[in-house]
Amino acid sequence: MRARNGQNCLLARESACRRLEGAPPSHLVRRVGTFLLVTTAYVATTAAQVPPGYEVLQLTTGPAMDHPPRMNNRGQIVWESRLTDTDESGEIFLYANGTITRLTNDNFRDALPDINDAGEIVWSRFIGPQGPYGLTPEIVHYRDGVLTQITFDGAEDYAPRINNLGLVVWKSSLDGSFLESDVYLLDGGTIVRLTNGLAENRSNQDPNINDRGQIVWTRYNDSVTPWESDIRLYEDGDTRTISAPNEFEPQLPEINDLGHIVWYHNNFTTSQQLRLWNGSKVLDLTYGRNPRINDRGDIYFIRWHDFGGWQAWLYHGKQFYQLSDDPFWNTDGNINNVGEAVWKSGETFTADIRFMSLRLGDLNCDGTNNGFDIEPFVLAISDATAYEAAYPDCDIALADINRDGSVDGVDVEPFVALLKE
Repeated sequence: MRARNGQNCLLARESACRRLEGAPPSHLVRRVGTFLLVTTAYVATTAAQVPPGYEVLQLTTGPAMDHPPRMNNRGQIVWESRLTDTDESGEIFLYANGTITRLTNDNFRDALPDINDAGEIVWSRFIGPQGPYGLTPEIVHYRDGVLTQITFDGAEDYAPRINNLGLVVWKSSLDGSFLESDVYLLDGGTIVRLTNGLAENRSNQDPNINDRGQIVWTRYNDSVTPWESDIRLYEDGDTRTISAPNEFEPQLPEINDLGHIVWYHNNFTTSQQLRLWNGSKVLDLTYGRNPRINDRGDIYFIRWHDFGGWQAWLYHGKQFYQLSDDPFWNTDGNINNVGEAVWKSGETFTADIRFMSLRLGDLNCDGTNNGFDIEPFVLAISDATAYEAAYPDCDIALADINRDGSVDGVDVEPFVALLKE
């Protein structure tokens, strides 16, 4: 929101940027009604490339308009899909273990979901009192088929984020305006307001939370031209500014569990720039916008290309990868701690979901699952250090076949099943 689009971001400005050949072949993917069963579909674009051990899957194809997805560390993905051209057709979908399930089916808009590793999902549901723009959104929580309403305030409660401790943060505006929005936290059943934008003449937006309970957001001053903003960090009851005083329009921060914060700011001389706060100082990274960071320091972001609009990019293993190279946009997404990325891809009104997934079981990273993976799999579950030394370009998470976060003997049976497919 409030970002300046259309920046002239050319590949020649970053010598480390790579445009490599060799993406996997594409296959047909299709929707089956409104409840979806996904067949594996690989995406190939001319100059795109992904890190070893990963593959890009096309999870959905039109005609619905899918909104930016969120993902947990188990490869489960949630998003809003606008099934018709009305707001009320927005429904929540979940991808897990190769299957897409529709979670809502009603006449209210369900939007802006997030998911943690326990499978808890939160989102904004437009079921509140009539506001200036229609029914106001309230925050709801979903787990194992049970839907619970969290807020009942009739405010504009937007874009909740949930961590693995079950803490939830969101942006709320009492009158629906940009100038009076604040950050709220749900902690142990108690809702706490963390900001007072009206008193400060500031608007607080886009909060994110990590598993340490640290919260970041953008604080805007929209009463001046050009508008101003800064990046705020809440920790142990205290709030401070992270961005530099002279930064021009910093926004959309994301925080990992190490407390590292990434965001972008506008720089109309050299395009939009990514910045990282590593806990002690602010570092310039590269050009791009809308970054997402995981605990390993991998960063998903997007860049503007004159020939194809916004395209998906990834910083992974000290290398840059251009994940898409299409005549249409690839935009906002998310990344988890095993380096998987998911994003919105396609035309404006028929956008779909793409998923850069681990190719589980491909322990030698040769692009196939076969008997040649047995020896490296045994090495991975018996001696992680030796596996990483023998296969430095691969990720040991490829051996976590059951997606429980551990590489151990429990993965043997599902690994054997993969080889039989």
